[in-house]
Amino acid sequence: RYEYAAGVSGVEDLTERLAAVVESAAPGRPAEFVLCGRDVPAQFHGKVSTSRSGLVVTRHHMGYLHDLPAEASSLSGVLFIALHSGIGLDHPELSTSWPPTLQKLRSAAPAWLVVSSFNVVEHEAAERALRLGLLSQLAVDTSGVNRVGSLHGPEVVGPFDGIQGKRNYCVLHARISASPTQQQGEEWDIFD
Repeated sequence: RYEYAAGVSGVEDLTERLAAVVESAAPGRPAEFVLCGRDVPAQFHGKVSTSRSGLVVTRHHMGYLHDLPAEASSLSGVLFIALHSGIGLDHPELSTSWPPTLQKLRSAAPAWLVVSSFNVVEHEAAERALRLGLLSQLAVDTSGVNRVGSLHGPEVVGPFDGIQGKRNYCVLHARISASPTQQQGEEWDIFD
């Protein structure tokens, strides 16, 4: 919901902002963004928007990644960004929603992850859950307080307990490698 509330006047405006980022980082390259989660506004659910350049597409889905109808193989090579997602928190809905999403990403490997957290406690819970859910396929590149993200943003974020604002944002960058059986073109198996 924060991504939609940050001065964005609709899906087209959001698509153009993302297109500007992509053009700055990788000029002329196409990109597709799938924004999904329980906080996607209902009026945006199912909407697809293409940038004026035609290079960037955004898709909006009110629901979880593992609920998307796409085959896991279509996610191969994806950069999965989870902004303050609550991975690993002891929350009735979140604790049951993340395992199937991680399984879908694991099946789609190789993939890359960026996971942000509001504070160190939440960050450590997320990293533990990722290590348990992705096992030896997970390689963490960076983990800890996001020094860059800590420079910007409001002092207090949201109405939730435990959110101390910008000084405590954390980030994890990681890779999910294909399992040996995936590399051989076979499905994942419990014994790999």
